[in-house]
Amino acid sequence: MRHVYKPSTVNPHFCARVMNGSDRTPLSSKAIVETKQQGESTSRASSGGLVRALKQWRPLKTPRTTSTLVLYVLGLYVAFYARAPVQITDAMATAYETRLREVDTEFGESLTSALRDHRQAEMRVRELTPFMWRIRASGGTRMRIDEAKREARKTFNKLRAEERKRDEAMRLARSELGLWSDLGVGDAKALFKKSYERGKVFATRSTFWDGLSLMLRGKSDESTVSFFLRWGMIVLSNFTVGMISAIVGFAFALPSLIGSFSVSLWSATLFYIIALVSAMAVVASILFAMYGTAAGSAYVLVKHAGPALARLDDADARRRQRIDQRAYNRRPHYE
Repeated sequence: MRHVYKPSTVNPHFCARVMNGSDRTPLSSKAIVETKQQGESTSRASSGGLVRALKQWRPLKTPRTTSTLVLYVLGLYVAFYARAPVQITDAMATAYETRLREVDTEFGESLTSALRDHRQAEMRVRELTPFMWRIRASGGTRMRIDEAKREARKTFNKLRAEERKRDEAMRLARSELGLWSDLGVGDAKALFKKSYERGKVFATRSTFWDGLSLMLRGKSDESTVSFFLRWGMIVLSNFTVGMISAIVGFAFALPSLIGSFSVSLWSATLFYIIALVSAMAVVASILFAMYGTAAGSAYVLVKHAGPALARLDDADARRRQRIDQRAYNRRPHYE
């Protein structure tokens, strides 16, 4: 068998595929046009179905849907428009400030002293327990360490007792205004905002790392439209999980806020339900807006930018085919 080098050999099957245009990526211009037509028909059908559903809707025949919509509207109203049921008067504000001054006078010095003693005891324990002290410490040193730890526990218990007394006095002071006043409602809104920020930070961080992973391990033959759609789904899923975690965190942190006021069980339960419904309505509105924006963006991407992106993908595919053909021509052949 002889080794013959043929620099000008052309693959006839490759040329036939290029001439008739059958060798294209899965997302061709024809597929984009069909997708546009399907999207337009689906949009017309969905809009018509929505109008018919609104005309045929009977609130009394669908109690679950009606109650859900009523709670949703009520939650949005409470979150953005409703005022606190209890308005703070001058007498209430004066009584609240008097209570605060009494708390500072009664517990300010004692609490500061207890905190200082506990910090000194903790520093004493750290000084007696250096690195690898369990191996190098002698019997006398261990006795001093045990004594320092007992002193630290004693000062900690004293500090906790002072803090409980201070918290009880603050609860009575806050009760001068009430849970349903601007103070309680403002604290609940601040707590929800804090939970929302934590959920948003989680979603943003997860989206960044998922997007980076998607770019690093993306397929070379994947179309641009498919890449953007996958990235959009990642954003939606991460923000959905982040908002759900914000609701869960708010639901678990709200009882401690309610406990800082001296209120009855029925009042606390009603406040908890209203605050939780309001938070869920706000989160639902955010998610509705995100999903609606994503659906509109996907429709615009497929309808207007899809053909241009498909042409770019086709051009890139032809460029890769030419590179493959040159590599095939330069490859040594055997007869």
